[in-house]
Amino acid sequence: MYIHHGLGHGYVTMADANMMLDDHDDTVSLGELGTDDPCKFSDDEDEDHGQRCAICKKSSGQIGDFMDTLVAFHNDHIGHVKPDVIYELCAEYYETEFKANMMAGGEKVANLTKLDIKRHFEKHYTSPLADVVKDIRTLQMIQHELRYHGIRTRHSVTGGTTMDPQKIKLFLSCSKMKMDLYSKLKSLRKDMPKNKKAAPQKFFTQEW
Repeated sequence: MYIHHGLGHGYVTMADANMMLDDHDDTVSLGELGTDDPCKFSDDEDEDHGQRCAICKKSSGQIGDFMDTLVAFHNDHIGHVKPDVIYELCAEYYETEFKANMMAGGEKVANLTKLDIKRHFEKHYTSPLADVVKDIRTLQMIQHELRYHGIRTRHSVTGGTTMDPQKIKLFLSCSKMKMDLYSKLKSLRKDMPKNKKAAPQKFFTQEW
């Protein structure tokens, strides 16, 4: 075990470390310090509990399929609108552009909720555009943590501040990667097909 203390750096045994801790009333034993356990990178990464996806089930991938239009509508908003809002807009779009028209023609059409759309686009649909945006947001989060919880430290007694060169280097590295991703995002947007309404708008099977 490598340990840093006021006298310098050195390798000590676990017994020595515990003895050092026991000499201070304001410390705890190593066993009480806890452990670092694996966790999800983001708290919003919910598990998909085997539910059937209504969109996958009703999409054919054929030209004229309404999913083509819904996907284009979804992609048009990536990077401009918060994901949860995009799913709400997609649900509204489905209601007005597909369901209402189908029901007006006498067809029986099931509901498609925001949760259905969220599950599909986050669990079943792959998009380079969405992946680049997620990576940019991840780098932004890392930079935020470095900026406010790592690069600069203040001594608890003297009040003096220091900067960590390694964390500054990591921050600048994240910044470069982020700028590269912005260039990639711009290129992907340029190559995106325009959102055109499919005619006729339909799912693979109209009856639910």
